Amino acid sequence: MQKNNIKIDKKTQNIIDTLVRVYKKPSFSAEFDHLTASLNTQKKFFIKQELARLFKPFERTIDMSRESKYKVTEFSWNGKRFFLDDIGRRIFLLELDKFGEQYTAGVFEAVNNAEIYARFEKQFLYEQKIKEFEVQITELGRTTKRLEERLYCAKPIKIIRQAGEPIDAVTSNISRSGCLLRVKPYAILQQNEIFEIDFNALTSQFAFDKQPKACYQVKFLSPTPDKDGAQRVGVQLIDKNYEWTQFLDKYVLENRSSFKVDITNAKDLAETRLLEDHLLETSNWLMVFANADENKLKQLKYVLTNPANKNQHDFFVDGQNINRLNGVLLRLWPQLTEKSTPIVVVRFEQKGEIHFLAATLKQLIDNDLLKAFCLFANKKGLLQLFMLRKQSIDQRQLDEIKFNWFKSAKEADQALQPLTEINQIISLYPLDQQISAFELFGEHTLKPDDLKKLSAFRCPSIKNHVIGHFDIRPKCARQEMRYFYSTAVTLTIPENKQAINGNLIDLSVSGLSVQLPAQLPAQLPAIADTLEVAKVLAVTIPKFDQFGERNAIHNAFYKIVGINRRSKTLHFQVYNSDKSDLIRHFMRQLIQNNRAKLNINDQYDKFVILQKALCVAFITNYPSIAFGISKSPKKIFEVSRLLTADFNSVELASLQKLQSPIQNQHISVFQLIYDDKRNPPYLRSISRFVRNKESCDDEVAFQLIPNRVDIAKQARAGANPRLQNQFIRKALQTDTLKVFNLKIQPVAHNSTQAIEEQLAYVSRYNRHQAENIKSFASKLTGILEVLDNQAFWQTLGSYDINQKDKAKN
Repeated sequence: MQKNNIKIDKKTQNIIDTLVRVYKKPSFSAEFDHLTASLNTQKKFFIKQELARLFKPFERTIDMSRESKYKVTEFSWNGKRFFLDDIGRRIFLLELDKFGEQYTAGVFEAVNNAEIYARFEKQFLYEQKIKEFEVQITELGRTTKRLEERLYCAKPIKIIRQAGEPIDAVTSNISRSGCLLRVKPYAILQQNEIFEIDFNALTSQFAFDKQPKACYQVKFLSPTPDKDGAQRVGVQLIDKNYEWTQFLDKYVLENRSSFKVDITNAKDLAETRLLEDHLLETSNWLMVFANADENKLKQLKYVLTNPANKNQHDFFVDGQNINRLNGVLLRLWPQLTEKSTPIVVVRFEQKGEIHFLAATLKQLIDNDLLKAFCLFANKKGLLQLFMLRKQSIDQRQLDEIKFNWFKSAKEADQALQPLTEINQIISLYPLDQQISAFELFGEHTLKPDDLKKLSAFRCPSIKNHVIGHFDIRPKCARQEMRYFYSTAVTLTIPENKQAINGNLIDLSVSGLSVQLPAQLPAQLPAIADTLEVAKVLAVTIPKFDQFGERNAIHNAFYKIVGINRRSKTLHFQVYNSDKSDLIRHFMRQLIQNNRAKLNINDQYDKFVILQKALCVAFITNYPSIAFGISKSPKKIFEVSRLLTADFNSVELASLQKLQSPIQNQHISVFQLIYDDKRNPPYLRSISRFVRNKESCDDEVAFQLIPNRVDIAKQARAGANPRLQNQFIRKALQTDTLKVFNLKIQPVAHNSTQAIEEQLAYVSRYNRHQAENIKSFASKLTGILEVLDNQAFWQTLGSYDINQKDKAKN
């Protein structure tokens, strides 16, 4: 780029740049006098002369073809032809605005100024990197489980607005949950506007019980009109009307052969369901389902775990296998006034019993007891730090879940009936990395007075209330007919050959349930207490020896998929091995030959329904955001589909402030994963995961300085924890801070069995798309979970635990 030949000192140049914007406005004289009051007459004359030169109309156009290393395209303006790259065009348009939409010498010189170009190039390259890592936002639980497809057909409809005259329009495509319309005149409808649509022309040849009207909301407006002046408007069904959606299903099905069908939605749905299944397996959020009334916690009903968060569940289990979360949350409940609250919990043993202390971080800091709390934990027990988020579930939200996941009202009511007893979801996320901020140096003494104050945070022991523990793994276990069959059973632990005798309750092709005796022999209670979900036992049913001593149920391996410790019942599923098919075949034959003698056990259906309902509730109310990491043939890795249950989540809002606005349902995760100081230029945790496929933790902090392109960033993984803490505290004192906790979990299997229905459907109509989905499943290597950690650091602030008194901000 050419340099400006006129040499002007920086102070004078700043005055000229300021006056350019007001040069042809009435306020110019006053602004000029104000800015040049301290300058001599010669300098003032020079500034006016330079402004006149810059505003002189210019004839020569600009051609960057020979100089630019970027793509140059023709650009016409006011009858003049320019050849500009994206950077030059941006400078050109901005300068036109400064010079009153006139092409002047000032515009020409600015576009050809090397310093200005370099500054804009830096911004351009940064934006390109951001764009490279844009991912589609998928709203969890909002896409239906039914196979969504779009039927391209033009049918006249009438839009009945809440205010104004009805509008005649035409459908462009129709699906179960929305339509694309063509509406005239252009821009008559508003984003998010809600109205009724009369589909009389669509339903004229069908018998329909009610008026063919449904309520829709505008979700998309085309930015430019079509050739005939119509606007394309995307609308989403918001009526919870099962009859209408069933009609649309039937209409699309019966007209599939007459109109073109697009199954893109079905492909998107399959990929989303795949990621949801992995998220259930890998999420670190421990979700507790409770009932509260008038800000009082009444009862904790259930807790849902997976292999990733099982350890934090077990942290709250005492020596009697009682989950003490109820007492911990009861102690904390009055202080949980914010949506996100950092809490600190200590587990300790006293006189042979497990006890807990729990407090919010704010409580401890306000009372100057954080140091005492940590000292007590160091000397007596184990400290854990959590981010706690709570949310309410009302009937409206429950109806939304039902409509999004189930086909009929009857099916939805039956499936989610257990959730009617729940109106609060409490989610806990472990902040293991941030405990470094509580590290104590030197000698510290726990004062007797502080010890007395800490007793106020002791959690009550509520032993008469058992929280139902469900694991996400049994979601596919024994979803089959079960039959009562009572006989003796011997369970053997393979590791030590210890045997436990029980009684068979029921059996099915793929599983069985066993009742342990109320009073176990003296040597067995400890062994029985070690039984846990996913443990494999050898099962023998002596009565089946009548079918031969070496029948299939002789030391057959079964996996525990459910435990009820109160009633001492175990639920088993056949463990996948080289003999699993023989076991299923034996049980199938046994049931067929004795079907007339067997009664159906419908109790387990409730267990399956409840477990499934909790998984649905977890996905629909997922507290943060996550996205997939996949193999890539061209790059080190790719990112795919950002998952969120709420477009207003704090994580999405914070991402947008990192210069990543949501555009067309896409957002960039560039800032979360990029580190230009490294080679390859990604966070150490990302590179480590891509290389080793092992679980990785990280925390990324950003110091937001106004109008700065390259945001200062510090990552925790691989760095000195004290440097991370210092960076964050400095940012808190000077500028805006954004902090994200990252957890990357590897994907153990491709989970295509979770989307068999969607795969079969897509394959039937587009085999190539089905292969793409399978390829997507095989390339997926991990799930990266993102938590906005702002609440923790804002609460902690500049508090220094190693000082005698609280540090002042």
